[in-house]
Amino acid sequence: MKIVKKLEELKVRVRKDNKLALIIFGIVIATFLVPYLTIPVLLIWWFYKKSRFSRKVKVLTTSTIGGLFALLVVWVTVAYSRDAEPHLMLSEPSESAVVQAREVTLKGSYDPLDRKVWVNGKQVGAENGNFETTYQLEVGENKIEISSGNWKRARVNIVVTRELTEEEKAQIEAEERAKAEKEATEKAAKEAEKKAKEEEAAQEKQKREEEAARKKEVQRVKEEEKKAEQNSKPFAEEFLTEASVKKEIEKLDGSRTMSGKEIVEVKIVENLGTDDVTDDNIVIVTYKPSSVWDEKHTVSTTADTMVAVSEKLFKHPQVGMVRVTTQGDFTDQYGNTKTENAVRFGLQRTTVEKINWENFKKMVFIDYNSLIDIADEQWMHAAVKKYL
Repeated sequence: MKIVKKLEELKVRVRKDNKLALIIFGIVIATFLVPYLTIPVLLIWWFYKKSRFSRKVKVLTTSTIGGLFALLVVWVTVAYSRDAEPHLMLSEPSESAVVQAREVTLKGSYDPLDRKVWVNGKQVGAENGNFETTYQLEVGENKIEISSGNWKRARVNIVVTRELTEEEKAQIEAEERAKAEKEATEKAAKEAEKKAKEEEAAQEKQKREEEAARKKEVQRVKEEEKKAEQNSKPFAEEFLTEASVKKEIEKLDGSRTMSGKEIVEVKIVENLGTDDVTDDNIVIVTYKPSSVWDEKHTVSTTADTMVAVSEKLFKHPQVGMVRVTTQGDFTDQYGNTKTENAVRFGLQRTTVEKINWENFKKMVFIDYNSLIDIADEQWMHAAVKKYL
């Protein structure tokens, strides 16, 4: 019994579900097929079922709206049924006309005489059953619909094909050529610009590479010089040569002395007179200053240079004497200019061993006579002495 009861309940539920599905399906179909009728009816139904007004208000409102809607439907139906069937005839152009003009004239007739005429949905002038209007054509096929009527419509559909004239073809070809030339010019300009940018980038890259290579080479040279300096022996431990002497005195900065660029000659005279003494080599350094103020400046610069050179060279055990000579240009009473020795100072090791270099350099800088007083050799050109 329970099973039979459940089956009956199931059948009832299925019938209800089927009925609901049919209602929904019918509403959807009606909405798509007759929207002008279905939508107002659904709105009235929704107002009646879902609004919160009293039943009396709902009934009165829906009855009034429904009645008015029904009257409207009846009126429209009667108007449509009483509307006479319109007729439309197109006399010009033909149904598949081919023209070269930019516009075409549409001519035709219609009846009843009180109807209106439309061309592609746009109303055109019509009078006494005849109409005539122009229609602008596009190149190619132009679909044109002419309609006439009121509630009921008569329609004529034609296709007018517009072909280009020879002048238009020539103009289009000229425009295409001009466009192609412009595109080619722009393309060439872009390619040239791109090439210029690539060349500029390549040049910049080359500059960077060259700069990097230069810096690398400078760094390499510095490292080699540093390495050579680290591996080289101190001047005092090297074998005494003119090259080693010149290298050592070229280190002078030239701020208070003559610089390495002003060296004329470096010469070593071996042995002061004995063969058994190893520290009796005479080192002769000759300078020619690039510029001097006067005779006094020549003497003072030579004195400062003598002190600086001696301090460096006497560190070598094989140096017995240092002689520094300064050259200058002298003009005689006849106007002849000649380069001659101007000032010369000489110091021997026995004298140098008594010198306190730190104090002595200051003394000579203040007054070059401090060197003249102890120098083992000192000589000045007569023209220099004359103006001291």
